[in-house]
Amino acid sequence: MSWRSVPILCYHNTSAPDGHTPEQLAKHLDCIRDMGFKTLGAREIVEIVEKKRPLDFPALGITFDDGHLSNWLYALPLLKERGMRASFFVCTDFIGNGPPRSQSPAPKILGAGESFFQATVHNTPEQFMNQAEIKSLVQDHGMDVLPHSAGHECLFIRKKPVPGEKDNWCCHRLYGRDVSGEDVPCFKGGSAYARPGWFPRRENGGIRWHARDEQQRYDFCLTDFKRCKSELEKILNQEMDIFCWPWGEFDPISEKALINAGFRAAFTLQRGRVGPGTNPLRMGRIGVSPRKSIGWLKRHLSLLRFGPLATMTRKNMKLPDPNTA
Repeated sequence: MSWRSVPILCYHNTSAPDGHTPEQLAKHLDCIRDMGFKTLGAREIVEIVEKKRPLDFPALGITFDDGHLSNWLYALPLLKERGMRASFFVCTDFIGNGPPRSQSPAPKILGAGESFFQATVHNTPEQFMNQAEIKSLVQDHGMDVLPHSAGHECLFIRKKPVPGEKDNWCCHRLYGRDVSGEDVPCFKGGSAYARPGWFPRRENGGIRWHARDEQQRYDFCLTDFKRCKSELEKILNQEMDIFCWPWGEFDPISEKALINAGFRAAFTLQRGRVGPGTNPLRMGRIGVSPRKSIGWLKRHLSLLRFGPLATMTRKNMKLPDPNTA
C-alpha cells in the first residue's frame, strides 16, 4: 500500500446564508496551501486511483457539490488567486441559460434549501450556475465540472414526524408545491437513488404512501444517470464518466445503475484512503460544514494525507432502516 493518500474535501454553497462565507473559505484555502498540498482536479485523482498517474507529492482534492451560483461568484476567484484547482459537481436539471454573472451588481444569493426549492418547485434555477458559467469554469479556468445527477431527487426516508421538516425543500418537492401552511405529513428527506423510502400520493381525498421495488428504483437511477451524463457531455463536449453521489450515498442497486449508465468512477462521503488501487467507484471525501474550525481542518488533513492512517479512519456509509419509527 502506498503511504500517501489524497484527502478530498467536500464543500457546498459559498457566501450563501447557510454556507461558508468567502472569508471562511479563504482561510481554509490558505491552510491547504500552507500545509504544502498541491490541489488536483477530479480527473487527475481518478487517474492516480487507476494507477495511470504517479502520486509523488502531497496532493488534495477540493470539491463543490450542487453547482450553486455562489461557487462561481465567490469560490472561483479565491481559488484563482491562489492558483488552486477544484471540481464542481452539478445537477443538469438546474443548468439554465444566460451570460456569466458577476459580483457587481450582485444577484441576491439564497441558501441551499431555498435554492433547491426555487429550482424544483418553481422551476427557477437562477441560484445555480448556468451554461455559460459552467463552460467558463472548464474552458477559461481549467476546473473540472462533472455530473451530480440530473435532478438531485429526494424522498421521505423515515415515516416518523420531524419538527421543522416543512422547512426542508424535499417536503415541498415531494408534494410539488409550497406546503408550509398545509396540514400534510412531512418526514426526514434523503436520497431517492440510494434509499427505498416513500412518496406521497393523493388518493380519495387523502394521502397514500408509495414505495418502489428494487427494479423500479434501478430503472429510475439508470434513467437519471444517463440523462445527466448525456446533457453535460453536450454542454461541455467532454466525456462524462465520473460521478458524485447526491448526499454522498449509494447502495448496490444504485451503484449497478451507475456502472450501466457508463460511469467508471464516483465520489462518496465515506472516509478512507484514496490512492493507487482504491476502488474508483468508492472514492471517499470529507464533508466540511461551515461550523468546522481551521484546527479541525489541520488535524484531518494531517491524518488523512497518510495512506495507513486514512485506512484506519475508514467510515462506511450505513443507510438507516426505513422501517424504523
